[in-house]
Amino acid sequence: MHTISFSSIFSITKFFKKNLNFYKISVDYL
Repeated sequence: MHTISFSSIFSITKFFKKNLNFYKISVDYL
């Protein structure tokens, strides 16, 4: 149970960072 929650938190963090990078690139482009 603990491992599953940790992996989901990790994937959410990864997803968020990816979106943040994409957002930064978009803002720089504009």
